Amino acid sequence: MVNERPRLLIADDDELSVLLMSQILDDVGDIDTAKDGREALFLLEQHEYDLAILDLMMPIMTGLDLVQVVRSQKDLAELPIIIVSGVDDQQKIAWGIRMGANDYLAKPLDTNVLHARATTQLHLKRLNDERNHLIDSLQSANQLKTRMMQIASHDLKNPLNNLKMLTQVMQREAQNNEKLANMLRMQKDSLEAMVAVINDFLDASDTDGMSLQIEALDSIEILQQVIRQYSVMATGKNIELRLRQIRGHVLADERRLSQVVGNLVSNAIKYSPRDSDVYIYTEIDTGNHLWRLNVVDSGTGIPEDEQQYLFKPFSKGSISTQPTDGEASTGLGLWIVYEMMKIQHGVVGMHNADDGGACFWIELPLAPAPSDASV
Repeated sequence: MVNERPRLLIADDDELSVLLMSQILDDVGDIDTAKDGREALFLLEQHEYDLAILDLMMPIMTGLDLVQVVRSQKDLAELPIIIVSGVDDQQKIAWGIRMGANDYLAKPLDTNVLHARATTQLHLKRLNDERNHLIDSLQSANQLKTRMMQIASHDLKNPLNNLKMLTQVMQREAQNNEKLANMLRMQKDSLEAMVAVINDFLDASDTDGMSLQIEALDSIEILQQVIRQYSVMATGKNIELRLRQIRGHVLADERRLSQVVGNLVSNAIKYSPRDSDVYIYTEIDTGNHLWRLNVVDSGTGIPEDEQQYLFKPFSKGSISTQPTDGEASTGLGLWIVYEMMKIQHGVVGMHNADDGGACFWIELPLAPAPSDASV
């Protein structure tokens, strides 16, 4: 908490100097005095001060000794120190500044200069205290927000797991109804994806970072799983998800890659008009050992001057292109894609397709595989 009225310490073995400085600074703050360095050190250990004014040459413990002790505990911003001296010893003055004094005044003291130097140091101290108080408040608020999100995520797991079990029961009952069984499989995939995201969030909060399991993954299996998950969303707008030339094994984390592909496919559906197509295909660069996935929507594309905002959080206000059916958008999806690719040492990019729409792509290392498959 920033003090309303500053507290100053004046340490000098000359009683007249102490009296003079106390009178000059009486309107600045509350003042304690000490007649030598040891007494001053005792007061510094007992109280919190906003400014210390120390005579360079005091008995028992000099001002230089006291500066050295104080600076081992507090930096220049925490406790400003002004050293004063009637001895014209430039070497000692320079040494005092190097030891950590904030300023220096020569005796006989100029009333206006002392007042101005003291108020300046106090002003800087107040600004630093206010800054630290703001940082502490923001950190506390952020910790509370994180804790509340952890609680909310944890509490979501139970109903989601209950829905998963209910879905499994319904799947057994729907064995003779192929259409219903397919819909329940999609529901189960969606629920599993939601639980995985929640688990990842809780793991990241507990470990201060996301764990990765990089392995060779069959891109066909990943893409087919994501397509099943988002086929209901696509059907709602009569959009066809068209897979072409899906092949190659890729080095990636399965959960992160599924999350990335899911966000790209979901985005493509949102920004494509009804009764259109979304094209998904891969490219293999054997020379550079790269695997590339392209997701192309049927929308209007992204203006070139707005593309710089695509992979930044909460940037939807900077992009004029909007979902075609009034779908909600937080502006976080592409930023999540960017972050998920970065931790897997992959890259993400975008360009407007020649025949319209936007093409979002990701690149990851190509993994060796026994043989390539295609769809």
